[in-house]
Amino acid sequence: MQKTLFLFIFLLAIWSSFIGVSQTTHSIAVYPNPVADTLTVNYHIATFGRLDLDLFNIFGQKLWSPLNDSMHWPGHYEIKYDVSPLQDGVYFLTLLTHIGETTTTRFVKQTPLSLDHIERSILSIYPNPARNKIHLPENTTILKVFDLNGKLVLKQLNPSSTTDVSQFKNGLYVIELIGSSRTKTILQIQR
Repeated sequence: MQKTLFLFIFLLAIWSSFIGVSQTTHSIAVYPNPVADTLTVNYHIATFGRLDLDLFNIFGQKLWSPLNDSMHWPGHYEIKYDVSPLQDGVYFLTLLTHIGETTTTRFVKQTPLSLDHIERSILSIYPNPARNKIHLPENTTILKVFDLNGKLVLKQLNPSSTTDVSQFKNGLYVIELIGSSRTKTILQIQR
C-alpha cells in the first residue's frame, strides 16, 4: 500500500512538471512588517513536492527551519512564528522547492518603544516644550532621543548640559537619560 501511494505521488509530481504546472510560481508573504512579537508567514505552493522554509539573519546564518524537506500539496499555508527573542534587525525567509525554485522575502524585527515608567519630571529636562535647545541634568552620561515610532534619532555620549534640538521637527519625542539613574520623559518640540 505504501509503495503504491509513493508511486502515485511520484508520478503525480512528474506529471505536474511535464504539463507545465511547475512553471507557476511559489510565493511567500509575511505580516505585520515590521513585526514586534508574532510573525505570520503565508506561503503558496504551486506544485506537489518537498520544500524547505528557512529564516536567515543579515549575516546569512540560518536561525530557524520550520519546514525541512517537508511534503506539501499545492495550496496556501500559514504558520506563525514568535520573533520576540530575535534582536531588532532585518531577516530573510527563504522558500526552497525540490526542483530548486527559491523565493525570498524580508522582514524587519522592531521592538516598539515602551512608554512604561516615563517620569514626568519637568526639572530633569527644560524647557519643555522646547524650541532649539534643552538643558540636561549634570550627571547625564548618555542621551537618547526617540521619535514616537521608536526610532532612535539622536544618541550622545557625555552630552553637554545644553543640547541643540533645532534639527527636530515639531512633535513629541521620548528622551532617555542615563546617568546615576535611568530616566525617560516626553519632550515636546514646538516652534
